Amino acid sequence: MKFQQSLLDYISTSLITMNETVSIAESVTSGLIQLAFSQMANAKLFYKGGITTFTLPEKVQFLDINQIEVKENGFETQKMADTMAVKVAESFGTDWGIV
Repeated sequence: MKFQQSLLDYISTSLITMNETVSIAESVTSGLIQLAFSQMANAKLFYKGGITTFTLPEKVQFLDINQIEVKENGFETQKMADTMAVKVAESFGTDWGIV
């Protein structure tokens, strides 16, 4: 898979310049965002890792997703994305969590 190199370079340079770290939680993208981050120059300086959870039981177990809320509102809600981002950042001890 080929990624837009100028965007990867911009993200990498920005995170290194700000001395900030990032972790990633994915679902339907199935690890593609993590792959892109792992290909960035000096990724080990800012990218700490990530998790891919495709099904609800894993989202509940690893990312603190509320199962009842999902059944009522569906998977694609802002609250779910926020919860996933916060949990992955906490789990990896990073400044940012990306979903």
